[in-house]
Amino acid sequence: MCRVCIIEYKNYCLSNPFIINSIQAIEKRISWSKFDEMQICNLVLAHKSPHQLNRLLKHLSYPGCHTYVHVDEKADIKIFENATADLKDVTLISQRVTVHWGGPTMITAVAASIAEIKASGIHYDYINLVSGQDFPIKPISEFVSFLEQNKGKQFISYLEGEAAAAWWRSGADRFQKYHFNEFRIPYKYFLQKLVNKILPVSMSRRQHSCH
Repeated sequence: MCRVCIIEYKNYCLSNPFIINSIQAIEKRISWSKFDEMQICNLVLAHKSPHQLNRLLKHLSYPGCHTYVHVDEKADIKIFENATADLKDVTLISQRVTVHWGGPTMITAVAASIAEIKASGIHYDYINLVSGQDFPIKPISEFVSFLEQNKGKQFISYLEGEAAAAWWRSGADRFQKYHFNEFRIPYKYFLQKLVNKILPVSMSRRQHSCH
């Protein structure tokens, strides 16, 4: 019998001293540390589609799970407040960042959100980063169960040999070319393409070319 079940049963049977005494005897024999729930924090980065976000947050709702939502500074916070008003264990990040896709501001938003989560004083076993455009294909219970079975482990994938070299070659333009993601100017992607066509790759960027 779980702790929540016992508490609810006690409240239901307050008028029966025999049952209350029996439950108290059971509670003294149980080591509740075996039943402590893993604390999981879901960090969602959202910028549009508040109704879709509402569905995602409901799907992520589970005992021991709390979800923080970072809403892009460019978005209207009111519609997201309305979309999350009826949800428990959901907190909107207060330190919002204007995020530009593919730019360093996305990392800034994640770092600022994690700092706010840490400042909450709650110890989370895991922080799960999710896009507001994501939607899990499996029940959240399976995800939690997997983490419980692998508590303390981190999962990082990597490539070796030719597979790693091929990956780097395919992404070389990420650090060899100029990117205007963070600039708020008209036709920025046209200008980005033009600049990269006219200007040569700088010497410092050539030194990081993949071989």
